[in-house]
Amino acid sequence: MMSGRKVIELRMPDEDDRFALAELIGQTGFRMEPAELVRQMEELRRQRDWVRIAVVDGRPAGVITVHDTPLLHRSDPVARVTLLVVDEGFRGKGVGVTLMAAAERDARDRGIGIMEVISHHRYADAHAFYGHLGYEQSSLKFKKTLS
Repeated sequence: MMSGRKVIELRMPDEDDRFALAELIGQTGFRMEPAELVRQMEELRRQRDWVRIAVVDGRPAGVITVHDTPLLHRSDPVARVTLLVVDEGFRGKGVGVTLMAAAERDARDRGIGIMEVISHHRYADAHAFYGHLGYEQSSLKFKKTLS
């Protein structure tokens, strides 16, 4: 895909991407060890979750994860974006739009009619981005850490 003059390649991440993924995820404030990311990627593959990494000029520029969630109160599953990170150096260059468009296309192809995004309340720029893509805030999320 093209954004300006840069080609944005999307592919599934592999073990060789663990350090780049740790750096990308670190930009969200979460810290993941590269070895842990390898285990997590394997678990996501086992669960058949949708994971793509965006590469620009051979450099990882972004990552997205999408989980299908069957719900008792809906006849069709919901596709839920649980991680979207675009490297600070690539923001505003079409990487996020490309990742989201590919995720939406894949969900549609699998017969899923609703895509949700989980985003921390502190990411105002991300909220504006999702709004620009046609997403609307529809609910609140509550969490409790269990020890």
